[in-house]
Amino acid sequence: MRAFSFVILTTALFWPVTASAQLNVLISGGFSRAYEKLLPEFERTSGIKVTTGSGASQGTGPQTIAAQLARGVPANVVILSREGLSELIAAKRIAAGTDVDLARVPLGVAVRAGTPKPDVSTVEAFKTTPAQGQKRSHRRKHQRHLA
Repeated sequence: MRAFSFVILTTALFWPVTASAQLNVLISGGFSRAYEKLLPEFERTSGIKVTTGSGASQGTGPQTIAAQLARGVPANVVILSREGLSELIAAKRIAAGTDVDLARVPLGVAVRAGTPKPDVSTVEAFKTTPAQGQKRSHRRKHQRHLA
């Protein structure tokens, strides 16, 4: 089973706690729900005001975290997938060695008992699996109507 990790990058190890302290965070969708739950308590207890921006961990669109950093969007903390972070480190947008794993989330695939095991060995095989299942389901439904 493959494990995915979400990582955090901090540009300052210790953020000064003052009445006017501000932190700029860019975050991808994978960790957003937990972040949104923790943010109010963090702001209340630390006195730090957090401004949050969002974007995809990877890709080529104008709102990806990489594109935002390239445009100069300020970010003290970036929270994104390990794969996205590796790309940013390789592009020298993020300082190597400043990342910390926040969580590891194992993902799995299961099928109902008695159904064929799907081929998930490659991305292409995985993409065609749902279509094959729909064809089989449609065929069975059609055969019932003919009987």
